Formats: sequence, structure tokens, C-alpha cells
Amino acid sequence: MDRVKAWNTRLTARALDGLEAIGGITVYGPRDPARRTALVAFTWPAATR
Repeated sequence: MDRVKAWNTRLTARALDGLEAIGGITVYGPRDPARRTALVAFTWPAATR
């Protein structure tokens, strides 16, 4: 299970980095991938224009 957790943490970090690289996106929750689940909540105002 430790390997699964480590893999999940790396994937979450990649998702957070990718989303934060897109201008205008607000990511909610802890920035530290070790302190969150794989679920990443965000808003992108440009998508509703």
C-alpha cells in the first residue's frame, strides 16, 4: 500500500503543478499533495465565458 500511496501522491503533485501552470485557475485545498486526496477541486473562470 505504501507504493500505491506514493504513486497517488506523485500523480496529485503533477495534477496540481499542471493546473497551476494554466492562467486564471484557482485550485482549492492544501497545496502539499501529501496532505490531500487525489481529488483536485478548481475553478476556471474562462470556461464560463
